[in-house]
Amino acid sequence: MALEKAAQIAFALQYVHSVRAIAPGIGGVKLWRKYKKEFDGCHILGRDCFVDMLDEYDLKVRLRKRRPKTTDCSHGLPTYPNIVKEFIPTAPNQLWVSDITYIEMMREDGKHSFCYLSLISIVR
Repeated sequence: MALEKAAQIAFALQYVHSVRAIAPGIGGVKLWRKYKKEFDGCHILGRDCFVDMLDEYDLKVRLRKRRPKTTDCSHGLPTYPNIVKEFIPTAPNQLWVSDITYIEMMREDGKHSFCYLSLISIVR
């Protein structure tokens, strides 16, 4: 029985490598569905064993970190000139400057998230 299981795993590994040669980013769930659909009725690995095999042979696709979208100057909408570039304030409260950025944070569950930080500076 152990020999049959080893043969099934070797076959599944070969299948995973052949699919990943064509589509390297395909995830475990899609791989399992393709494998099951293509070889249904044969002595195939179960879903959990298939996932364990992907994990054991380090074949899981890494999740991409979600990056917040920042400044996009190619939107085609009107943009406004920088009117403070050459401006020299002569009195208090004539110039306010602001910016927004994001800070990446690690949550307790190990996942990444982010929050925004907005700053306003008043030139006095």
